[in-house]
Amino acid sequence: MSTKISNSLNLNRTVRDPLHGAIHLSDEEIRIIDHRLFRRLHKIRQNGLLYLVFPSAHHTRFEHSLGTLHNANSIFNSLLFNSSVADTKPTCAIYDNPQNGKAFDLNNIDETLLKKALRLLRFSALVHDLGHGPLSHTFDSFSPFREKVIEIIEQDSKYLELKKLIPLLKKNRKERIEHEEMSCILFSVIWHEIKDDTDSEEIPFLVASILLNHELGKEHSNLAPFISLLNNIVASAPVDADRMDYIERDSKSIGVSYGMFDRERLLKSFLPYATTSSNGNLNYRLGIKKSGVRAVENFIQARFELFVQVYYHKTNRAIELMLSEIATNAKDKQINIFKLNSVDDLCNAYLDLSDESFLNILNGNNEIINENSITKIARSISTRNLWKRIFEEKKKTTDDVYDELSKQFSDYDLIVRTIEAKATKGLENGAQLLIRGEDGKYQTYGNADWFNYSPMMEALANEEEGITRIYLKSNDKDASKKLRVEARKIDFNLKAKANEIN
Repeated sequence: MSTKISNSLNLNRTVRDPLHGAIHLSDEEIRIIDHRLFRRLHKIRQNGLLYLVFPSAHHTRFEHSLGTLHNANSIFNSLLFNSSVADTKPTCAIYDNPQNGKAFDLNNIDETLLKKALRLLRFSALVHDLGHGPLSHTFDSFSPFREKVIEIIEQDSKYLELKKLIPLLKKNRKERIEHEEMSCILFSVIWHEIKDDTDSEEIPFLVASILLNHELGKEHSNLAPFISLLNNIVASAPVDADRMDYIERDSKSIGVSYGMFDRERLLKSFLPYATTSSNGNLNYRLGIKKSGVRAVENFIQARFELFVQVYYHKTNRAIELMLSEIATNAKDKQINIFKLNSVDDLCNAYLDLSDESFLNILNGNNEIINENSITKIARSISTRNLWKRIFEEKKKTTDDVYDELSKQFSDYDLIVRTIEAKATKGLENGAQLLIRGEDGKYQTYGNADWFNYSPMMEALANEEEGITRIYLKSNDKDASKKLRVEARKIDFNLKAKANEIN
């Protein structure tokens, strides 16, 4: 069934990818990829300014989006295959039909419906990063204001597909549009321009419902159960199509081996299961068999090592802290880099954005931003005059050293920051662990969370949360050298004093 469903989409076009080999695409997916709003992703690096630390980190969100589509298709096919295998075992390991908390055979769903779900999944995976701005998440503090975006959509008479997104955009109370929402807006524009007479105008709304995990109403009752499952497949924890691509792509592009994991074993571990929502509707979700825990551990460890050794690298972290200060200043000053009077203005503004052009804006080169607290830091980044790491240890130790160091050297601008755990975040929100019950069939089970079944994952989470560093907000090499020496002395004296007390 899995191959049959994929083949029914007429995936007769091929793109070569260094990670996945041949990625098969339909004609309509090629039309999406060839659209100017999708091609703009060629100008958005996957890892922002990481190339200032790892020179080969120039890969973009364009190829990552193709890889995410490929992975999403593989996960969907694995759900069909795995549930078929489980259903034919001597002791049937799944239920025939969806029931709350139970794994079920996805092949028993109507084939036409499965085809629709897979088509929507592939669209969603392909465009999930379509609205991403430059310099990774720094741009979030400069993205368009929500009220203005809603206003121009309400006034627009050209892109009717956008009207159905307004309630979804109004649900979010954040001041600025988030990149997932922008992905939905830009895809609506693309779909308006590429669809033919037989295509449904509902497609952008359905894709938005998947990416924003919006529960569908009665008018989409046949597809409504799939929304959570498709959202889990594209972007959730602990394993999803998005993470499976960027972990491997980042590590290979950068030239490290940290991000390697057992892809085939992970795919073998997936099963669909059902839940009942608060309003009594049945939803399908992504589950992982208990036998796949070790494969998930391997994936989480690969992700942890990539974060600790690459994304949390002291110099990349200095760049992130500088960008974060820029973002904070931009938020405080309510800076607006967009002049929007129409949806076309919004699209054109995003077409003009690249990592380089946005950094030029931050530098003040085109007079859009004249705020010295932003341009000064941006220029330091552009010339690689980066803040210096002074000390790093566990949180308690680093905080104590910082307190003493800042007292002794009050003339220096020092900051202390603890890493926000990202490698192990969200484990409770995505795919759930499935355990065989008394009847031998897979189902969710009470407190069967990942930490209960994997002390290793819990240990990695605890280790990640403890990374704390002191930085000097300057590129002064002599000062940083002196401060490092003094920080080590303070650390030694504090430990010696603690030993005396004990």
